[in-house]
Amino acid sequence: MCDNARECAAAKQQGFGGPPDRAVAQHDADGPREAGVHPPRALVDKLGIRDGIRVVVAGGVDAAVAALIRGAGAEMAPPPAPRSATESPTAQAAFLQVHDRAGLEALRSLRDTLAPGGMLWVLWPKGVPDVGQCDVQRAGLDAGLVDVKVASVSETLSGLKFVFRLRDR
Repeated sequence: MCDNARECAAAKQQGFGGPPDRAVAQHDADGPREAGVHPPRALVDKLGIRDGIRVVVAGGVDAAVAALIRGAGAEMAPPPAPRSATESPTAQAAFLQVHDRAGLEALRSLRDTLAPGGMLWVLWPKGVPDVGQCDVQRAGLDAGLVDVKVASVSETLSGLKFVFRLRDR
């Protein structure tokens, strides 16, 4: 937007006079699409799951989420036994599904399985008073992580993504 008439006139001379006369068709892998309309991202992309990464799963993750992880080609593993101080964590991702606030206690130990650049997704049921987004955020912060993304994982599950703070990587 122009603030005054002189700026507007100069912008129009340079070809910045407003929206184009016609929408320009754009193309993606599926063929042409309407200008300005982006195709929805697949859930596996939103969650950051890729082929070959190691994913630790805890808390009885929903079958659909487990199938999604396997379908992406990621290596699924249960939480490992407590490791020695010389072992370095190897998981690039972790998933924890909780049903109440008490389940959030596992977050701290699951954090210890993550590589420094890893991510931890906490999943909880939507609309249940036993646990909510504020509870999950608080538990993650208490565990030394910071939340960076919230997602609707399914019709019944919400998810919050945590990562290590930059200074802790």
